[in-house]
Amino acid sequence: MIVRSEQHSQVYTAVSSSGIFTIPRPCSRQSLEMALQWLVSARERLRKAEEKAETIEEKMDEIRVVNRAKWLLIEKRGLAESEAHRFIEKKAMDTCVTRRTIAEGIIDNYKQKT
Repeated sequence: MIVRSEQHSQVYTAVSSSGIFTIPRPCSRQSLEMALQWLVSARERLRKAEEKAETIEEKMDEIRVVNRAKWLLIEKRGLAESEAHRFIEKKAMDTCVTRRTIAEGIIDNYKQKT
């Protein structure tokens, strides 16, 4: 956001917490280009952080699904936790699918039986 120099401080205070960049006007072409480069860098850093957060959330979700399937195997088949874990891992490797896919299948299987 480009704002008049005399209003810059006030506008900056009001909008900076929302992640809005401000630069005072008038500004030189060089200053504007530098501000745009900073903006591009900040956007890229934010994009990478969001991507990492998504990956972490997906992994946590997968762990929750696998744990739920393990507890069903423990409860319904009487397996130990390590046996249930090994069962899911081996089935995933043998069928060339993800652990999550196997876990979802186990969950669906026991949902249908109840």
